[in-house]
Amino acid sequence: MQGVIENISGTYLRCVLENGDVVKIHNKHIGKEVNLGDVLKVTFAVDEEATKAQRELMQKKY
Repeated sequence: MQGVIENISGTYLRCVLENGDVVKIHNKHIGKEVNLGDVLKVTFAVDEEATKAQRELMQKKY
């Protein structure tokens, strides 16, 4: 999936994805300086450690 940087406000980027959805991304996740109009490759990955902790919290809550 790709997205185009539409707006930069402080430390956050507004990125419009191919399907029209908009995501707000902290610039620390990009790893380099970016500019308006830059195209980003967008991927997501499961954080196994955080998932385990989240599931434990959910079990305690319910």
